[in-house]
Amino acid sequence: MIVSEASLRLLYDQSVASHHSSSKPIIVAVNPTVDGLCSARILCYMLRLDSCTYSLHYLNCPEKLDRLVEDSNNSTIYLLNCGTKKPIPESDNSVYCISTLRPVNLRNVHAELSSDSGVAVAVGEFATEDEVNEWLEGVPEDGDYLTDGEDTDSDSDSDSESEEEEEEDLDEGEAEADLSDEEDVENPAKRARIEEGEEGANTTPASPNPQDDGEDNGEAKEEEEEEEEEPKLKPSQISKQRITQIQSYYSSGLSHGPPSSYVLFRLACGSRFDASRDLLWYAMVGVSAQHNAGLLDDLGYQHLHGILEVHRGKLFPLAPSRDPNNVLLSSDGLTQISTSAEGHILRDESIRSLLLTNWNLWDSLFYSQYIGSKLECHLSRGENKLKELLAKMGYPLSSAKQPYSFMSVNSRRNLKSLLQRHSTDYGLEDVLLYEFKRVTGYNSVVSDSDVAHAVQGLIDHNKDYAEAYDALNCRKGEEGTGGNVVNSGAVKSGISLGIQLAKQSRVAVINAGSSMIEKQEIVTYKHFRFAYIHASSSSANGQGARDENTAPTPQSKDAILSSPMVVNQLGRWLVDLHLSSGKWTGRKAKPLIILSENPSKRTYTASAFNCLESVANNRFSSRFEMAAKQVGGKREEVWEDWCWEIENDKVQGFVQQLHLILEQ
Repeated sequence: MIVSEASLRLLYDQSVASHHSSSKPIIVAVNPTVDGLCSARILCYMLRLDSCTYSLHYLNCPEKLDRLVEDSNNSTIYLLNCGTKKPIPESDNSVYCISTLRPVNLRNVHAELSSDSGVAVAVGEFATEDEVNEWLEGVPEDGDYLTDGEDTDSDSDSDSESEEEEEEDLDEGEAEADLSDEEDVENPAKRARIEEGEEGANTTPASPNPQDDGEDNGEAKEEEEEEEEEPKLKPSQISKQRITQIQSYYSSGLSHGPPSSYVLFRLACGSRFDASRDLLWYAMVGVSAQHNAGLLDDLGYQHLHGILEVHRGKLFPLAPSRDPNNVLLSSDGLTQISTSAEGHILRDESIRSLLLTNWNLWDSLFYSQYIGSKLECHLSRGENKLKELLAKMGYPLSSAKQPYSFMSVNSRRNLKSLLQRHSTDYGLEDVLLYEFKRVTGYNSVVSDSDVAHAVQGLIDHNKDYAEAYDALNCRKGEEGTGGNVVNSGAVKSGISLGIQLAKQSRVAVINAGSSMIEKQEIVTYKHFRFAYIHASSSSANGQGARDENTAPTPQSKDAILSSPMVVNQLGRWLVDLHLSSGKWTGRKAKPLIILSENPSKRTYTASAFNCLESVANNRFSSRFEMAAKQVGGKREEVWEDWCWEIENDKVQGFVQQLHLILEQ
């Protein structure tokens, strides 16, 4: 069932009380994304303060969730960023799901919830139960007549097969619905009254006999009352009506709600927990991660950022520059930072670049999602535009390509104002964006966006979710190194290692995408586009020889581009680039499929990216999944349906099969 934010607080208190009475550990299962790990950080903090024992599980695919629920017995399970899109198995466990993925599966919406078992799904959009009930009015109800098995009418026999086919398509996420008869099915009583009124307008006047007139009026009233009663629909009509409603519900398209870390932060603030600086920071990183991944637009980011700024102002009412024990805090490293300010959170307007303080100005702008795509820096003319922009700002290439910390003080101080002054000449209207920064040690400040990129880099490369989970503390390297993220030289682990891995991922993504575009390696079919990324090749789709028996090193290009989340970055970059240039819009807007080779497994990772409206995305994802299953594909370690693993000798058949399915 769907619960509001207020009900989620009561359910949390209930789970804590149940734990203390049974002494069974609470199970926290998290989808290992940046937002999911931030959510787990917040929830585990709350459980520790409530003296609850818990076990943390990383679930990167639905199959692991099924096994976890089946193996548990009378337990409390929290699902973070997983479990909404797929039906949660029935069990004697109390399952509480907090996820951003929409739409919520209808089985989970109408699941039963009792004091000792059931399923509850919390969505961040609803603060009260009244809002939940208002939303449920437009959701298809749970009940009978999901099939047409009991209909005895002769007309229904001829329609049963077609209705069953529609329902099978519905299970696959079919977005197409036939609404031609919707008006007739929707309100037959109203249509009957209108027809009756038209007939009454042509009838003869009533009899002058008063007695007859009274009898006629009584009979007319009885007939009118009978007409006002809504006639019972046949089971076949009810089935068709429900199929249409369910198709309409799922055809709204895949979307994402508020980040789970933000929802849990509000839960902590509204309960008996104080909004500590650590919980606030986890929520900030989670929101920034969703924005970096393109799952939260600029308006949504600014809205949530403003709410978090209110909480930051309560924790840190005085700016550090006004505190006599501290000096000015800034991310540009212009002034020293007192160690007594460690953990302090700042708000600053920053350039929409990539890891600027941990890279150099040129690469940070060249590889950024916003500036690099807008200027088309992968092309020679776009690179010349960037050089021209820096020249107008007064930054020579030699200065722009040296580490940011080595730039002169005046260059760093005037960077934002100069870029904002000249950016409009190149179509960069929103070049600045507010973000949060945290003091991590002496003369060390790190932004929430940089931490999100670093943690994502650890997830993509090392698959060590525990290390990524620990890195959210913003500690650099080994324990006890002082937590200086910026100036420490070693990159053995932690945020510094994640930053280096994030750089490698971004360089590999832009180089592979640039090669695809330059060599025109993106093939266009009637219904979709696709491109291959072969391992150990000189380019994205090059023909270089490769040794299939040699596995790539953990940091090699082959290993980077075989990661599903890195391929997701490549797909997003290609789509955003062509959408901003207007090349993949209108009739030319077709889904994109990237097939990336993983030589260690002798498979290809097939990933799909949408260039159409959300309704078409839902339809394509179902066909994409169908084609993958027909060639024996396996779901990759992600919760979404856009990524599948196909064997090397079946990848070409997969493309052909998908084309045939879309042709039907």
